[in-house]
Amino acid sequence: MDGPRAASAGSAGSRGGAAGSALVALVAFVVCCRLRPDIAVGLVVLGAVFTTIERWRPVHEQPPAIRRTGGVTDAAHFVVDEILAAAGLVAVVFVALPFVQGATPDVIPRAVHHGPEWATWILGLVLAEVFGYWGHRLSHEIPFLWRFHRVHHSSPTMDWLAPNRRHPLDQTFARSSVALPMFALGFGLPMLMGHFVVRRFQGLFVHANWNVRLGPLEWLVASPHFHHWHHADDPAAFNTNYAGQSMIVDKVFGTLHRPSGWPTAYGCDGSTPERGYLAQLASPWYAANRAGPARWMGHRPVISPAALAADERIPLRARSSLGRTPEVERARHYQLLR
Repeated sequence: MDGPRAASAGSAGSRGGAAGSALVALVAFVVCCRLRPDIAVGLVVLGAVFTTIERWRPVHEQPPAIRRTGGVTDAAHFVVDEILAAAGLVAVVFVALPFVQGATPDVIPRAVHHGPEWATWILGLVLAEVFGYWGHRLSHEIPFLWRFHRVHHSSPTMDWLAPNRRHPLDQTFARSSVALPMFALGFGLPMLMGHFVVRRFQGLFVHANWNVRLGPLEWLVASPHFHHWHHADDPAAFNTNYAGQSMIVDKVFGTLHRPSGWPTAYGCDGSTPERGYLAQLASPWYAANRAGPARWMGHRPVISPAALAADERIPLRARSSLGRTPEVERARHYQLLR
């Protein structure tokens, strides 16, 4: 086969594969909407609300979430991942909870529930936030987990649809990191479900392209300003602001980053397709995404000051398109060896 014909056949095959993947994703979306119509309705209602407030006071001038590149894919994540992650959580709890309970001394759950009911309720909220913080932090600092969590950080745009770009396995781990210790400590399903519902809505809020500040209340309620810096393409912000609801937790564990302004660019390293639901699910196995941070193991790469200085002279928004040297790419994982 000559060159032009081979290229034409390859292009046709690629288009056919993309069309097939899109069809599979569409079928999954429709089936999940039938299984959980409440989630489908939530997508429409919340989309109307957040689109309005994002147009009212945006952080950055950009297209509405559903119209930007990857917006339709993120909408598919909104519905499909909720069902897949719920099924994954049930499987993890069924398999792992007996071992976690067996490893938890009986004296700990008794001490947790020793006081009045209101105090136990408040303690449960605090514990769920701390467990969620460490689950999120490990997703960044353990290389294998980062391969899946990278999907969430791959979005170069922040808006109310951005938090839905999650790998179902990453979402399953995040929820399991809260559910397993909470169940082992004797907390019931209603409290856990309440925590997940609040965190779901808060996730849409903190990712939104909404220029709103909460003043002193931001110490108790995570704001878009706080979480936008977690997604910032800025070396000073890498691996910071892990908390879901209160930045006090980041303050306690030394990972709080709170500049006065807003980030100018978002995203992360690696190679994650901007659109295509199945392609994003497959991306953790791409060769470009198999390398990950090892800072938690104590391994620190040697990065020359010249390489870091050269990267710093390139504007943040330009760096994502110009690419980086291997040394600078590693620096992204290790927070510039701070």
